[in-house]
Amino acid sequence: MGIVQINIFGEETPMEAVLGNIPKPKGRKRRRTMQEMHGINDAHTCRECEHLVKRQYSRVYYKCELWSMASSHQSDIRVTQKSCNKFKLSKGAMA
Repeated sequence: MGIVQINIFGEETPMEAVLGNIPKPKGRKRRRTMQEMHGINDAHTCRECEHLVKRQYSRVYYKCELWSMASSHQSDIRVTQKSCNKFKLSKGAMA
């Protein structure tokens, strides 16, 4: 016999009957972007930010050092998108 739940009348009910057939969540959660977490800075793009990191392999992958440096396409950023409010002007970027 598995786990049972006892109701207020002392009757036992198997947990499978109580819980029913609960579906498992499908897929993975979508990763939130820095702009969603910290707000958008319309004055600048990620290309001008000090936190931009360029990873050169067979292709070039851009990452944000404040966010995630994982080897996954989900942590890649677009350098042309508006920056987040954690923006810091890079020394090499034009103002």
